[in-house]
Amino acid sequence: MNGQYKIGDIVLNNWTLTRLLGQDTVGCVYEAVQNDSEQKAGAAIKIITIPQSLNDIKNIMADSADKESVVEYFKGSIGDLLEELLLMTKLKGYSNIVQYDEHKVVQHTSGIGWDIFLRMELLTPLIDYAHARPLERESILQLGIDICRALEHCEEYSIVHGDIKPGNIFVSKTGGFMLGDFGVARATDKTAGEFTKNAYTAPELYRGEPYEQSVDIYSLGIVLYRLLNKNRTQTARHLCRIIPRQ
Repeated sequence: MNGQYKIGDIVLNNWTLTRLLGQDTVGCVYEAVQNDSEQKAGAAIKIITIPQSLNDIKNIMADSADKESVVEYFKGSIGDLLEELLLMTKLKGYSNIVQYDEHKVVQHTSGIGWDIFLRMELLTPLIDYAHARPLERESILQLGIDICRALEHCEEYSIVHGDIKPGNIFVSKTGGFMLGDFGVARATDKTAGEFTKNAYTAPELYRGEPYEQSVDIYSLGIVLYRLLNKNRTQTARHLCRIIPRQ
């Protein structure tokens, strides 16, 4: 297939897509069931298409690149993503980190393009969870503790997540908060710079300066502030301008 998937499609050999869970600039996430399992085990499958649009190809071709150079350019994006997935295997089994199970790269049958399938454990996105039951102060504090535990594991391997935001935080069946989507956004979007920039991004990443694991602590702080401040960030940005980071 060429980047077009719908409910009922079978991917990764024996997983049927049953429900669209979410969509971002990188790809779509589906709930899926395993066809040959008596218990109908569930999983989340993220499907990323590279390049993400024909405009991406046109932009590279505008630099007088030939087809072979364009193919190699986007293969580099796939290589970056696979390197990030290798990092995720190091974090497998750690608490408060979304578990990644397998991946597969499929080349399009026509044109320039590939689909990357990532199968992960099925969790509830924080945004959906908070809509169903508004987070109390105690739950928000627990979120901070749980994600700090995840960042402690990352620090053991010198891993910088770089994109901590509510959309990358999930809730387990037992109510624990988990960090996911490691490096996927920056590995698949070379045109936007090394890190995707948003309201939670640390100043040094915005400025393209050297950074450390502390950028993730900064982003987590903004997430917690927003959750505790009735989803407002205006005051937080104001404080960031007044009190520059050392």
